Amino acid sequence: MFLASDNPAPPKFTYIRDQDEEKYVAWTGTHVSHFFPLGVPFLYHYASGTGLIEIIKSGELWSTHLNCLNDASELLYIRSRLRIRVERKLASPLSPEVKFLLEEITTKLRATQLGRWPWFVACFTEDGDDLSQWRAYGSGEGGYAIEFDSVYLRGMSHQQQILLGQVEYNERRQDAFLDDLLNHTIKFFLS
Repeated sequence: MFLASDNPAPPKFTYIRDQDEEKYVAWTGTHVSHFFPLGVPFLYHYASGTGLIEIIKSGELWSTHLNCLNDASELLYIRSRLRIRVERKLASPLSPEVKFLLEEITTKLRATQLGRWPWFVACFTEDGDDLSQWRAYGSGEGGYAIEFDSVYLRGMSHQQQILLGQVEYNERRQDAFLDDLLNHTIKFFLS
């Protein structure tokens, strides 16, 4: 029997350890093709003439840190969409383990700032002749659309982890993707 002065502590779950996070990163790496489908053989990167010369001379294609993007709203947008999906799942009946996981995810999504993520972005398009791309990145009439083999880009092995994914603008497909990601994450966590 509990008295009014009794204050039982809720169970403390200690399921997430550094080695668990490492296993999760490895697990997600094996699912990249499922989560980031690309069905086009070629992608294009628009650059000025100077940019093209620098890419050829260095053999490198530089990317931009998330904090330096001229519009980071796409990353903030998907983070808020994911938080909504997690909160909807939290409103349903759940086991204590799943509830713990989803609460941890929600806390991280609320607290994470872009500056803390060590991510860099390089942008490509499926369209090799797009007026808006020429205007924004090709320096008007002096620009170039550099063609890349998407299969080769995806298969490149670097010391960095590279994800090559398509930006999805359809909200129904976004929700289906996020639900799939959450369901896979829950299954991985429980196993």
